[in-house]
Amino acid sequence: MNRQMQDFVDYVRTEMVTQMQHGLPATEGALVALRRPMVVPVVTRERKR
Repeated sequence: MNRQMQDFVDYVRTEMVTQMQHGLPATEGALVALRRPMVVPVVTRERKR
């Protein structure tokens, strides 16, 4: 079982290096979609004196 885990870690490491060398975006082919954050300005009201 230890050998299987080491093989898996080696595989993941190899895939990460390959993707980084090709300059692929990290989210391309991702299983979970990420939404871009939106900045919404805050409108404040000043009190009349």
